[in-house]
Amino acid sequence: MRSFWILLLVCQGCGRLGYDPIGVTEVDAGTDELTVDAAGSSELIIGELDTDFGTTGLVVYDYVDDDGLSKDDRATGVVIDAEGRVVVSVSGMYNYYVNDDQFDMAAITMRLLPDGSYDPLYQFGALGGPGLTVDVGSRWSHGTAMALDEGLPVLCGYREWGGNDKPTIYRYQVGGQPDPSFGTSGIAYVTTSGEVEAWDMVIDPNDGNYVITGSGRGDFMFAAKMNSSDGTPDLSFAGTGQVRYDIAGQEYGAAVVVDSQGRITIAGRLDSGQATYDIAVWRYLANGTADTSFSGDGLFTYDGGNDDQAEGIALDAEGNLVVVGRSGTEVDVDMIALRLDGSTGELDETFGVLGAVVYDSGVGASTDYANELVIAGDKSIFITGSSSTSNSKQAMAIWKLTPDGSLDSGFGLEAIPGVFLTTDAAGGGEDIGWDLALGTGEI
Repeated sequence: MRSFWILLLVCQGCGRLGYDPIGVTEVDAGTDELTVDAAGSSELIIGELDTDFGTTGLVVYDYVDDDGLSKDDRATGVVIDAEGRVVVSVSGMYNYYVNDDQFDMAAITMRLLPDGSYDPLYQFGALGGPGLTVDVGSRWSHGTAMALDEGLPVLCGYREWGGNDKPTIYRYQVGGQPDPSFGTSGIAYVTTSGEVEAWDMVIDPNDGNYVITGSGRGDFMFAAKMNSSDGTPDLSFAGTGQVRYDIAGQEYGAAVVVDSQGRITIAGRLDSGQATYDIAVWRYLANGTADTSFSGDGLFTYDGGNDDQAEGIALDAEGNLVVVGRSGTEVDVDMIALRLDGSTGELDETFGVLGAVVYDSGVGASTDYANELVIAGDKSIFITGSSSTSNSKQAMAIWKLTPDGSLDSGFGLEAIPGVFLTTDAAGGGEDIGWDLALGTGEI
């Protein structure tokens, strides 16, 4: 069973913070020795947890079915609206039956009030409840990313249509009901050939339309653009509203951003038949053609010597691109962050070491990786993912980098400056950060 949890941290100017309920860990940088503060002593606290949110800063969601069995749930995206409410996308397991047919996965959204309680004014679906919308319209429905369109929750995911998974967008009214003006009863999907899974979406700041990226089960990178007015394809993009990049190996689109010129940049990975796969960053012009001013042909690749994969991407105030993910082998993985010059598509060598930052917790054959990032107004970079600890468990990690790529010594645990970790936050074992959002002095 996997439940998911939402953690709200108070950050003085997004500076130092800490979290110190039972089970929070600290790693000694000199000995790699991990200590657990079972008594909840204030000795580990750096900054302050927002105790006004949930229970000691934590909200845990775990769906239990009619047989009393706990199901797997994963929060995949998070945004904070203008009223301070936390809106979350969820991919959850719901075993239920319709005419003896079993349905297993549901695309879910959740809205929490600023104090972490479920919003009673937001709900929809027979399996929903206060603060929850639950779509069980197909056998397999997944929620993978969350956005707000003028305050309306927009959920990106994929679900089974006619026997194949297809990228799907759900738009809700303020109260959680499907928006009838969008698609069919608030749902629109991208017509594709074969199986295509959507992993991220953003709203184009220029025209307000929805841009999606994903993959054809890892075989090709896929991107699509959808009219926000009604959910139809935006035919100004590549003539059909979609593009795919497919060469001999495997390609995967994990994250997408759109700049002020309408250029669409996608981060992921590619494997052109070599022994390992590489980080890949594609950039397309607004019309869907490859931007040849970007790394020469519209595609930047990074080979760290082993398997490299991007999972998150963000634009900074200068239009440069920060990409985060993982680099390593099957048994030893490091968190990696790259910064690319937005005008050329090449590594910005003023960042980290020749454009790259690699983090290794150093706890044996460790597994450290990033899933998402946000860039603050002061150009600080907040990254979330997972990091190994010496008790053989994975901790949810937040790294804070300064604009030059250094770990920010004014943030995180005293023993690991620049890094904040939690393990067993919900009492279930391994913890992973999938997404993060910045509020007013909060993460």
